[in-house]
Amino acid sequence: MHRVIVDDAQFRTLHERGHSPTEIARLLSLPRSTVQERLSKLALPSPRDTTLRMSTPGVSNVHNDILIGMLTDWHEVVTWWQERRATLQGHLVLDRDCITSSQKR
Repeated sequence: MHRVIVDDAQFRTLHERGHSPTEIARLLSLPRSTVQERLSKLALPSPRDTTLRMSTPGVSNVHNDILIGMLTDWHEVVTWWQERRATLQGHLVLDRDCITSSQKR
């Protein structure tokens, strides 16, 4: 088995380009644990992966127009639910008050 020699500059460069430790490990043919260890020794935090994962690589924004069109509907549903919840909580308070006053008699 041959050893792969990778200098710190390669780690820094790939890290600065936004590659995750898993991607760096794959690109450099190293175990992920080795990459994570080297990144921590270099005081380079593992970047949080905030990219949107797609089920089909290379195909993006397929249904965005449909989702954007549904935003208004979702807003209405959320508003309705918030009002409904407030109403239900108000009834619970009234019921609790009625029970409390009937117990005082």
